[in-house]
Amino acid sequence: MLPPLHLEHNSFTTYKCVDKKVRPIAGPFPKEARVLRNIPEDPLITLPPLSPNPPKFIPSTKITHECLEILNLNPEGFLWLEKDKLFQHIMQLNEEALAFEETDRGTLKESYFSPYIYPTVPHTPWVYKNIPIPPGIKDQVVQLLRDKIKAGVYEPSQSAYWSRWFCVVKKNGKLRIVHDLQPLNKVSIRDAGLPPIINDFVTPYAGCPCNTVFDLFWGFDARKVHPASRDLTAFQTPLGLLCLTSMPMGYTNSPAEFQNSMSFVLQDEIPNKANIFIDDCGIQGPLT
Repeated sequence: MLPPLHLEHNSFTTYKCVDKKVRPIAGPFPKEARVLRNIPEDPLITLPPLSPNPPKFIPSTKITHECLEILNLNPEGFLWLEKDKLFQHIMQLNEEALAFEETDRGTLKESYFSPYIYPTVPHTPWVYKNIPIPPGIKDQVVQLLRDKIKAGVYEPSQSAYWSRWFCVVKKNGKLRIVHDLQPLNKVSIRDAGLPPIINDFVTPYAGCPCNTVFDLFWGFDARKVHPASRDLTAFQTPLGLLCLTSMPMGYTNSPAEFQNSMSFVLQDEIPNKANIFIDDCGIQGPLT
């Protein structure tokens, strides 16, 4: 008989008891916080025409040979040479939509979506002292804050609010800032919107031998917050009091609002050509 297998299981999640969960307010959504959505022009009109004979790839300032290696467009040789060239050509024609660095990231135009206003009930501003930054990572944290300010995610604030924040280590070893937005969630009016049911989302892709998936690099950060609401997310840092300029991870209504925004953009393509699950966009290929 074979010896029994020794299995190990590691868990890196934290369980929160039901009585400690913070739930948003169930109530009517205030009119002043309603998002105005509009398509001022057909974005497809500005798409450049495609040549049946795509040119040979020539590196640009945005897409270099190194960038192509990062994109890894055809790792298993699935695409024919001409299709590979066409893919590279399409990437170059739409290179402004690609982001390789934090500063390359864009935001959704306000001509399409009005800046988001946090819907809240009357409350008293909260002040929570922050967890001390470990001296060993302080320089990294300060640089990360500077990068976020440069990218437009953070800006200086003058606020009566003060929320906690801390850093965690990502899989690649870099730091990620996590904001404790439980006080804001506790006074926020809930948006009842939800992402699509996962089975309904993936079923149309069955039977398609070739599908495409796009992952939005910035996610919630692409959705700008109204200046009047930004101070609700203020937090103290070594660089002074800062606040978030865009919808943060951990805010109760971020998934619903971002799903609504992306569904609005892709409304003519859903569900037969493409669909969106928050920040993951699936495009259907032809059926077998």
